[in-house]
Amino acid sequence: MKPEPMALVVEPTDLNVAKAEKFGRITYVFADRNKHASPATSRFAVAVVDRARELGFDPAKDYVVITGNALTLVAAVAALTAHYGELQALYFDGHDNVRDYRMFIAGERFYSSLAQPPERPATSAGDGHVTRRGDRSCERT
Repeated sequence: MKPEPMALVVEPTDLNVAKAEKFGRITYVFADRNKHASPATSRFAVAVVDRARELGFDPAKDYVVITGNALTLVAAVAALTAHYGELQALYFDGHDNVRDYRMFIAGERFYSSLAQPPERPATSAGDGHVTRRGDRSCERT
């Protein structure tokens, strides 16, 4: 029998994640939000990936629930996408006509599909040269 998919939550949160259960069994990477390394350290990233592997996380069938502390969540998703390449993520769409979780792919395929940013307006460098923001070709050396 195939194991039930997981809806992986990084750590307990005060937000209700019950609606994510329709995607899979709610499973916590860390059962206690105060018992892990600081998310600003590489130890945290290693711990997230190690724990996901222990749980049998499979990015093709399991999901990461986007909820909780922003820094912890960003660090965890960055670690998991660095390790797995991409993953299925769930975010809560709170619009009145939806109010449910929706899935998107986080990782290289998602980020590479984003439109290129629009060209920025020309600005004066103050010395008569006109340059585009981010364009270093006109900088003095």
